Amino acid sequence: MAETEAIALRATAYGESDWIVTLLGAHGGKIRGIARGARKSRKRFGAGFDPGTRGTLSFRVQPRSELATIEGFGNARPPALGPDPVAGFAVVNVAVECCDAVSVEDEDAARRFTLLSELLAHVADGASPAVTLAWFLAALLADAGFAPRFDRCVRCERPVGNRARFDAARVALVCASCTGEAPVASVSAEIAARIAALTPASRDVEAARTTVDLLGAAC
Repeated sequence: MAETEAIALRATAYGESDWIVTLLGAHGGKIRGIARGARKSRKRFGAGFDPGTRGTLSFRVQPRSELATIEGFGNARPPALGPDPVAGFAVVNVAVECCDAVSVEDEDAARRFTLLSELLAHVADGASPAVTLAWFLAALLADAGFAPRFDRCVRCERPVGNRARFDAARVALVCASCTGEAPVASVSAEIAARIAALTPASRDVEAARTTVDLLGAAC
């Protein structure tokens, strides 16, 4: 039996009493498994598998099966949603959905687990939801090999100018000369510069919301 600290990403009801669950482990990466009886008894599964819930996962990998057997989720604790629970809930759910979307099983996701843990801590501390999510999406896509590019045109390497467009396929800005057919939104040079300067401590909510809109299309 294997054990790791893990964060729940998704849970789907299965049969009368089971859950099919997806979690992101500090070790082992993305884990999909079946938690038998979890809908009727919480003795082994603590607070359950709501998105963002963190605990100690015990599981067995079954030969010739796509699903692990989830034996327990000890010390499970749901995410603290901060002073604005509605916004906190939205940020956590978008973050776990994006983690699920860009992660595959049997992939080292230690860095991704750390990023998701940091996002949960920022939400709990009451950080700006838009800034927190913008930072997380940029860091998550970079970890997945799609580092967002907002400083120069990804095609010609020249400054983007005031008629830049965001190319979701490349997760980057392209200038007016290189636009092509894939862009999804216009971005001014001023906003592009402010996006490139964002950090978790930033207070530029407008730039953060623009970032979330752009990167949400790329996840």
